[in-house]
Amino acid sequence: GTGFVYVRDSFLKTLDPVMLDQAGATLLSESSFRPRQDAKVFEMWETYYAGKVALGDAIEYALEIGLVQIHARIQLLSVALRTRLSEIPGVLVTDVGRELCGIVTF
Repeated sequence: GTGFVYVRDSFLKTLDPVMLDQAGATLLSESSFRPRQDAKVFEMWETYYAGKVALGDAIEYALEIGLVQIHARIQLLSVALRTRLSEIPGVLVTDVGRELCGIVTF
C-alpha cells in the first residue's frame, strides 16, 4: 500500500519510526547510523509507484468532489448504519466520541 503523513516539526522530534532503512537513515559505519531529522525518516526505500499515482488521482478526485461534501455523505451514511444496526436484537454499536467518523464499530 501507500499513503502520506503530515507531521508538525515540533511533534516530529517526539516520534520514533518503527523501521528504518537507507531512505530514513544514513549508515555511518558497520554498527552505527544517523536517522534523518525530517518526516522522510518514515519513508521506505522500496516505492510503490503505481500506488503513488493512484493516491494522487484519488486526492484530485476527492478535491474535485469537495471535502465538505464527502464528509457530509460519510456522516449521513454512518448515522444511518448506526441507527439500523442498533435496531437489530443482539447488536451493540460501540462507537463513542464527540464527533463520530465513518468507521462504525459494533
